[in-house]
Amino acid sequence: MELTSEDKKLIEKAKELLNKINNKSVGTACALISSKGNIYFGVNLGVENPSAVCAEPIALGNMITHGENEVKTMVAYQEKGIVSPCGVCRELLYELKIGNPWIIINNNEKTKLNELLPHPCC
Repeated sequence: MELTSEDKKLIEKAKELLNKINNKSVGTACALISSKGNIYFGVNLGVENPSAVCAEPIALGNMITHGENEVKTMVAYQEKGIVSPCGVCRELLYELKIGNPWIIINNNEKTKLNELLPHPCC
């Protein structure tokens, strides 16, 4: 599906967050819009560490701590541009039962979570 103006603004917010952080350990920023229209952010913790935490679960934790449980749209952004969630994050997004959000996968396209993870393990 093509991106909306709201999607493009979300991408810009993730890009702005990554650009303003002055920390070499942060390589990804995530921005999401909840079903209530609020925007939440997260950044990854540790770039080259096997125990690193991706930006998507940090953004989800931010949303959940504010009492919300459903994501409308999500994007992850790195210096090279938009990135799709890793396999671990795809499973986590599914298992947290946050709905079937739109995931922005490049500058022109978004897809539903269940299309990225058509056969979840649980």
